[in-house]
Amino acid sequence: MNRTILIFSVFLFNFIYACEVVAIDCNACNYDCGSLNIECYAKKRACREVANTLDSNFLTYVNDFCANYPGRMDEREKIGEAINILVSTGLLMRNELDGVQIRWCKIRGNFGSYSFGASGMVPEQNKILLDVDHKGDSAIILASLIGHEMQHIRQYRYWGTSGFRCRYMVNIAAGNGFECNNKVEKDAYNFEQRICMALNLSGCNDCGGAVPEQPSPRPDPDISRWFIPILESLLY
Repeated sequence: MNRTILIFSVFLFNFIYACEVVAIDCNACNYDCGSLNIECYAKKRACREVANTLDSNFLTYVNDFCANYPGRMDEREKIGEAINILVSTGLLMRNELDGVQIRWCKIRGNFGSYSFGASGMVPEQNKILLDVDHKGDSAIILASLIGHEMQHIRQYRYWGTSGFRCRYMVNIAAGNGFECNNKVEKDAYNFEQRICMALNLSGCNDCGGAVPEQPSPRPDPDISRWFIPILESLLY
């Protein structure tokens, strides 16, 4: 067997297939790729590159800016009260908050090339940032805000970090912004609305029904089913 032919064959297949992969599949971040499954690896790499784009362009800056923000630990008693109110609705279990950090930061404004106007955000799994403008809000208002961000933490846990960030970046790249047109945000706003209804609060943003898609374990068909026999034929 000519080793050069084998190496060139594998390279050529990778190159052609990579050129054909255009659409980003954010489920691919969770794929468990089998041996020589070129399709799977190409999609997984594309997914993670998109996720890393959001991290490097936005989330890293926010995390660095907020890490030592003055007053980030303020109003702990009120936050604790807000959590109790949120749990009392039955829409969130207390153990879902295990390991979750809630901090204050000035997050409304410009971060790099992004103009951000939200009341809170989840820059990484198990970390909630609340904008300092909400320090004066009542505990019941904070309960709905924390509930919104906890839905994002659920998304992180469900999709994985790369899967979450991929979905968010795809929505931003499509011009869907940070509110109802963004499918990731739509799910969180809908959960916030359910909390508002349970607490008889008015003025919450209701985006309409939304259910997060479930990540698939692997793509189908599996390219290795026909590609591996080709490689084996070249070896003998």
